[in-house]
This record gives sequence, structure tokens and C-alpha cells, in this order.
Amino acid sequence: MTNNALQPLCASCGQAVVGVDGSRGVRCGPCFDTYLRSVDADFLDHYAEFGARSRQVVAETCLRALVLANTGDRKLLGMTIYEQFVNSASDLVALVAALRARSVAPIARTFLDFHLDAEDARRFFAGVATLSGVEMLATLGLPAPAPARPGRARGGEADVSRALRLALADLHRLSDFRDLGERALALASDHLRNGVTLAERTGWLAGRELSPTQVAAIAMDTRSGRIDIAALRVDEERLAQVVDAIDVMTRLTRNIIHAFVHTHEPAAFINGFPHAPRVRAG
Repeated sequence: MTNNALQPLCASCGQAVVGVDGSRGVRCGPCFDTYLRSVDADFLDHYAEFGARSRQVVAETCLRALVLANTGDRKLLGMTIYEQFVNSASDLVALVAALRARSVAPIARTFLDFHLDAEDARRFFAGVATLSGVEMLATLGLPAPAPARPGRARGGEADVSRALRLALADLHRLSDFRDLGERALALASDHLRNGVTLAERTGWLAGRELSPTQVAAIAMDTRSGRIDIAALRVDEERLAQVVDAIDVMTRLTRNIIHAFVHTHEPAAFINGFPHAPRVRAG
């Protein structure tokens, strides 16, 4: 029997695209990457302006709501704060990975394909502890901030230098959260996913109850034939620390993006960053 189905063609180059169903316009792999590179700068700009703040806003709202919440609700609010912590850390680690791989793949592709796991978390915080702030910025294609010279730097240059100085300060602050990152983040990143349920009590499952300031995330490990329980602290002191870490990571993400977008010429994004970065004129 003859197959009369039409072969989808790339909307950009006209080549046949294999493995695509439906009548919507499609792009082949190379043309899609070209398109992504053409929007990478805007993708970063808009993410810094709106998307990066979403975790921070939710976490701070939950922290304020703890004041009037009952015990059960406080645990749910606490777990939501941990979820925002995992998400904001995942975003920061994804951004670092995407900027480091900028000459290999479009930034948006690497960022949106990224999925945090415990090893990523450990590797990231180990890198922050090992490299100086200037060395870390260099791996992202960013220069060291220029010395502050009141009255001499032009608007754009002063803006970039300020963002870089703030990023250096927050990279240093990240070391304060290494213990929280390597323990709570690594633990939570394995549990705060689909197929996980929350529990206020665990005596029925583990033979040991949680403390009044703990909540459990229960996940199934089918390969090992067991149920995993991650107990996380949700007292106000710990949650305030978690929200502080979210604030630092959110600010760091936004300042790295601002400096990166304003350090590189538009053509660098389109051409895949073939040359060393050059600061644009302010």
C-alpha cells in the first residue's frame, strides 16, 4: 500500500524533517539551533526580568504566611519553600552549564533541557568553593569587574561592572550555604519530583516519628525495592536560612545574566561565541 502522507519540510531551509507528525510548521535540527541562537539574548533578558524572580516571590510569600498557619499548614508551607530552593538552585546551575557550553549549543537549549540531580548539586558547590569568584566568572565568559571610577565610567560600562561586583559578592556568600546545598538540596532534588507525596507522620512506615519541626517527602525506589523518606527541617530559623539562600541565588542569577547580555555583542549570540568577549560601549 502506498503511503500518501506528506513529508514535513523545514520551514527555514526546505529540507525534509524525519520523525515529526502533524501539520504545524517545523524546523530541522540545524535551523532550530540557528533560531534559538537568534533569541538567546532575549531569552536571558526576559528570564532575568521575570522567570528568575518567581521562586523568590513564592518562597518569601510562604515564609510570611507561616505566622498565621497551624502546624499542618506550616509543614506544607515549609516544604513549598524547599521546592523553591531546589528550583532556584536548579536554575542557577542550569544557567552556569548553559553559559559554559555557549559555543557548543544554544543557551536556551542547554538551559531548558537541564535537570538537576544530587551529583550536579555537589559538583556545583564544590566548584564554587574551589574557584575564586573571578575564575568562576571567567568560565562563564565574563570579565572581572572594572575598578569603580566615579564620574568616568559610562552608563553601560558602570552597569556591567556593578552587576559583576554584586555577582562576586554573592558567589562568596554561596559558600555559606554549602552545607545546606550539599545536604538538603541534594536530598530534596531526589525527592521533590513527580511520584512524591508529603507526610506529617512516618511512624506507620519507618517505625520512627518525625519531630514537630520536620516534614517528610516519601518516594519509591523500585530498583532497590524500598521506599525512601527524606525528612527536612521546617522550623522558622531553618526556613529563613533557606529563603536567604534563594534570595542570594536569584540575585546572582539576575546579575550574571545582566552582565553576560551586556558584555557580548548581539552577533556573538548569533554566531555561537567564536571569539573572546568584548564589553560593548555604554
